[in-house]
Amino acid sequence: MKTPIDMLIALKKPWLDHVSELIGNSSQLPWRPSGKDLAKFWDLTADAHLRHEREAVKPLLDAWLQSYFVSEIDTGKLATDIQPILIPILSSCEHAFRQAAAESLNEVEQLRLYDAIIPLFNQLYDLAATLELGMYVHELRRREEAVLDKVQRLDETRSSFINTAAHELKTPLTLIEGYTEMLVEALNYGERSADYEILMRGIRTGTTKMRAIIDELIDVSLVDNQMLSLYYQPVRVGELLDQIAKSLEIPIAEKSLSFDIKPFSGSDQTTYADEERLVQAFTHVLRNAVQYTPEGGSIELDGRLLPGFIEITCSDTGIGIAREDQATIFDEFGRMPDSPARRDAGDRGRNTGSGLGLHLARGILEAHGGAIWVESPVRDDENCPGSTFHMMLPVRETPPESPAISQFERKD
Repeated sequence: MKTPIDMLIALKKPWLDHVSELIGNSSQLPWRPSGKDLAKFWDLTADAHLRHEREAVKPLLDAWLQSYFVSEIDTGKLATDIQPILIPILSSCEHAFRQAAAESLNEVEQLRLYDAIIPLFNQLYDLAATLELGMYVHELRRREEAVLDKVQRLDETRSSFINTAAHELKTPLTLIEGYTEMLVEALNYGERSADYEILMRGIRTGTTKMRAIIDELIDVSLVDNQMLSLYYQPVRVGELLDQIAKSLEIPIAEKSLSFDIKPFSGSDQTTYADEERLVQAFTHVLRNAVQYTPEGGSIELDGRLLPGFIEITCSDTGIGIAREDQATIFDEFGRMPDSPARRDAGDRGRNTGSGLGLHLARGILEAHGGAIWVESPVRDDENCPGSTFHMMLPVRETPPESPAISQFERKD
């Protein structure tokens, strides 16, 4: 009379055929073990039967669970969904076992084998539930820690933004208040009208700076709510870069920076884009390079024409950006820690910014269908490894269909 272990050995091949088909055709399994793993499961099950110990199968079940979680983390699916896998796989294994036994054994042999193996499957179900529960609890804790860390960083960046915005708004407001008081005194003492012009220019300067800060905050709101309107017209990237370089001549000269715009394929390419918004985006990137490049450093604008895109690069010899900061600097309120490069004699602590510039640049380029990212080996305030910002702008022979375009269309 055959023993259960003899029957298990005889059923291995037909069982493998059935379980491979069942698992392969299942649309509910987010992860599947390999044929080699399934064969190993059968051998371990036989070993567990002989030793009367379900723990023999535990390392394999744990490895399956780990493989599933790793694959889900790599694809990003785990962030939204966690599905049980061990019990569905074990169910397929048991079903295939019953199929193989029904095809190869008589009723008496089937009953003897079921009596020996089915209780083991029940124990494996309990073990699988325990393993999955432990993994799910671990994953939920990981998510909770990630959320708490994100909330903490958000609180820190918001506090930093509030402090910076308050400082940025306080400066022009102080100008307005000071020149207003001087104007009142001048009027009281009947001073010459020429003095009024000086005072009025000071008030106008403060008002202009405050307006620029408020407009930036409004633009951030438009970007974050996907309400940024683009008014497409023919533009050439090279002309825009020349225009931006001229607007930043003073801060570049104050820090004695070497500045160069390389001629590149695509600089004279005509494309449809929102000229004003592109100038705004490129200016933020270039101003960022000026701020974080020490006195006497260099900045270079270059690019190339790619299929369907113009790539513009802004390379500097600045302090660099740590890898952990290379994504967050584009977030709302995202800012790099302060550095000597922004406090040296050339910068004098001015134009420190609100931490919204790169966020706006990304929003504007993405609204055009483009992208922006940065490459930097490391942050080093002394050796200055530099950074390179890559900006991708789609090449458009005609403006895209958009309600904003109607303002440029000729009406009969």
